[in-house]
Amino acid sequence: MIPDLLRASPTARKNAAAMRERSGSCRRRFFRRRSAGAVNSTVGVSRLICHGGVPVEVSRDVITSLQCRHDEGGFVRRQREAFRAGQKIRVRDGAFSDFPGFFESMNDGDRVAVLLELLGRKVRVMLSADVIEAA
Repeated sequence: MIPDLLRASPTARKNAAAMRERSGSCRRRFFRRRSAGAVNSTVGVSRLICHGGVPVEVSRDVITSLQCRHDEGGFVRRQREAFRAGQKIRVRDGAFSDFPGFFESMNDGDRVAVLLELLGRKVRVMLSADVIEAA
């Protein structure tokens, strides 16, 4: 935290210090008056979880489950469904959204080969593993 804070802009350091000093309702009033953009631009922060522009508290269970899934580098490992060859799938997103198909194989870790029925015949298509789900 200290090295990241030293590399942050003076505004980000000031906002981080203010966040540590404020608690509960003071923090909520702070965010109602100011945009969360300053905190979102802080080094190491991806984005605040907000509802209606006001940051919300994440339950301890969610934080614990994410901490259990991170690797040595601190990255959270995604848990993907395990598909079997021939299993029915549905494409969730992209150009083939809502198309049914069959799982064929997993390639290079992030891509999958699926068979989709297009124009009356089965066509092998390579998709990201994140866009398919079991049908």
